[in-house]
Amino acid sequence: MPKLRFGCTDWKKVELKDIAKRVTRKNKKNETDLPLTISSLDGLVDQRKYFKKQVASKDMSGYYLIYNGEFAYNKSYSVGFDFGSVKRLDKYSNGALSTLYICFALEDIVNSDFIVGYFDSCKWNRHVSKVCAEGARNHGLLNISADDFMKMNIYLPNLEEQKKIADFLTAFDKRITVQQNIIADLEETKKGLLQKIFSQEIRFKAENGQDYPDWEEKRLLAISELITVGIANSATHAYTENGVVMFRNLNIKPNELDELDIIHISTEFAQKYEKKKLQENDMLVCRTGYPGTACIVPKKYSGAQTFTTLIVRLNHAEADVKYVCQYINSDIGKKYFESTQIGGGQKNSGAGILSKMPIKIPCMEEQRKIADFLSTFDKKITAEKQILSDLLEIKKGLLQQMFV
Repeated sequence: MPKLRFGCTDWKKVELKDIAKRVTRKNKKNETDLPLTISSLDGLVDQRKYFKKQVASKDMSGYYLIYNGEFAYNKSYSVGFDFGSVKRLDKYSNGALSTLYICFALEDIVNSDFIVGYFDSCKWNRHVSKVCAEGARNHGLLNISADDFMKMNIYLPNLEEQKKIADFLTAFDKRITVQQNIIADLEETKKGLLQKIFSQEIRFKAENGQDYPDWEEKRLLAISELITVGIANSATHAYTENGVVMFRNLNIKPNELDELDIIHISTEFAQKYEKKKLQENDMLVCRTGYPGTACIVPKKYSGAQTFTTLIVRLNHAEADVKYVCQYINSDIGKKYFESTQIGGGQKNSGAGILSKMPIKIPCMEEQRKIADFLSTFDKKITAEKQILSDLLEIKKGLLQQMFV
């Protein structure tokens, strides 16, 4: 029995194939031109919007055709989802999926929303971990057959308790959606303000009410020093922590650094790049992954730079680092990097491209006023994202207690 109950009846064990049937219909007549992919957080979504491009073949007649309410299992690993994700198609009437997915449709004998909650709980990971060959992956895919997947054991209460559980989770999901919309609205508001501020449609005034001087346009290299370094592992960042040299994988997104794996490295490595160590208030700008994305280095990250980024060390007498960071992360910065990226499959932006970037610079006092104003939005967005994170964590805990 689960720890958190919504009824007092016994739960029975069934196999997935007892309550669902495989979906193997093909998109033969190209009934849909919508390529789908699974996002572990957002479910089945439009591949073109999710990846900003279409990964699927133009001719999707050989793909599976699934309809609204049907499920798909993506066997690919993603961070936090070691055994992939199972999601229901909710956002569209139909869509096409690669035959690498395992698709299925539920029978009428089970509550669909209850099964959505079950697969969100990750209780099914136990079954997949047992039947797939340990460590066996093909291009990142778990080695599990459709037949083995459909033999998964699922514990079910009666339909009445299934509905109570489903209704509770649906209400909780609505609160999460509200929180996501709050964040989206704030981000859209800030985006509009950035456009108006950097186009000078909105101007700040001095304390005495007078206008500030006209803005100047300068190349980034004229107000900063650009520092590059070649590190063999292109996805890592080296730094020291309590005297111990560490290697940390980093993912850089606008205005933040995300921490990932940590391993020890030799002191020789740190000594080799001693002269190129990050300093507090340096700015890191991505070359690949999120080209042009900038973030400010806090004190705790002082260490050697990653190969996938460039260090921008501003002349603080001419430019405020918070202002420049906001400028680079605005649509103006994005458009500049999109128009100047080089390379084939993995686009990147080199030091030469970054150094030539034109930036409109107001006087220092106006720069700081702009940076402080925009920072209030960043703090608000961060606070709302923390609320969302807390809600998701609460739901995760509830799911573990509501299913077997």
